[in-house]
Amino acid sequence: MACTPWNVNHSILALLNKKGQLHLTSLLPSPKLCDTCQLAKNHRLPYTRNEHKSSHMLDLIHCDIWGPSPMKSNLGHNYYVLFIDDYSRFTWLYPLKLKSDFYDTFIQFQTFVENQYCSRINFFQSDGDAEFTSNCFKTHLRTSGIHHQLSCP
Repeated sequence: MACTPWNVNHSILALLNKKGQLHLTSLLPSPKLCDTCQLAKNHRLPYTRNEHKSSHMLDLIHCDIWGPSPMKSNLGHNYYVLFIDDYSRFTWLYPLKLKSDFYDTFIQFQTFVENQYCSRINFFQSDGDAEFTSNCFKTHLRTSGIHHQLSCP
């Protein structure tokens, strides 16, 4: 619905008047947008596209935990952890019964990929959830030589 009391688009009135199908002595002024319409038309500033891409497998691993799921899986999993390699965009998905299972799952993932690719994880990027910022996990990353990067919330 337009903001004018007539609920008619100004350009339609101008077109009808120009074609002689509507006789107006003067065109109506351009409709003023109400505050709500102006706010609804506002847009956020665009994000700048990040063109950086790792040059080798396992240079950077992105990670996030999703859950709790609205329904448990057949095996009772309520959470899922996602690991994404920045270079290849290859993705690994691990189901978790509890969020606290993340640490053991990460150790399993790290062992698997480092053996498969004969390389080590250099950077690990995640949000600031408690699983990623626990002392146990931070100590493991430090002793493994993995730099932890926290993404913006």
